[in-house]
Amino acid sequence: MTQSTAADPLPKGPHSLSRDEVQASQRTRLKGAVTELLAEGGFAAVTIGELARRAGVSRATFYALYDSKEDCLLAAYDDFAARQLQAMSAGVDQRLSWDAFIATTLEAYLASLELDPVAARAFMLEMDSAGDRVRARRREATRGFGTLLALRHAAIRRLDPRLGELPETVYHGLVLGVRELVRERLEEEREPRLTKLAPDVITWITATVEGAAAARERAER
Repeated sequence: MTQSTAADPLPKGPHSLSRDEVQASQRTRLKGAVTELLAEGGFAAVTIGELARRAGVSRATFYALYDSKEDCLLAAYDDFAARQLQAMSAGVDQRLSWDAFIATTLEAYLASLELDPVAARAFMLEMDSAGDRVRARRREATRGFGTLLALRHAAIRRLDPRLGELPETVYHGLVLGVRELVRERLEEEREPRLTKLAPDVITWITATVEGAAAARERAER
């Protein structure tokens, strides 16, 4: 299983686990299985039979927990996106400057992907092959990361009026740009050092933010 979705196997024979605990373990193993299969061969490699086999559950158990392989994939992706958001938020202090905020969140995001290359490859490279419904969920998460940047930037601008306002699409574009840089590294290298991207990306984002005031002033002339 991937590092982030590993679950201990259930004990053999009689045990004291509740039904909810058993199902939680089964869900975790199925989400790990769908992540592995997606990373290994794209969505075409994900079948109900192989998901059940790899997770150590029956097909009947799978259908008791998920309606389809798309539902299982979406559940795994939601966990993945939540972990990224948690990693990005963990070291954030409300008193951080914009520079410190970007450095902290970006380095945490890249490090979390680097630590789990299977999940990174599954959800950054292969997920879009799973169809419109899955791609829509990915776009929703991407917009959420852009909103996080926008809200934090607005809060910091209230403390530092020298920072210029940016359109909402710019935050979204920054998130998409970082995502594409990560995707390119994953395509080129089996286990890329994604954290090495941080200095150049920080320079890019800093230049965008620091140039915002001048760009808006020029546009309003």
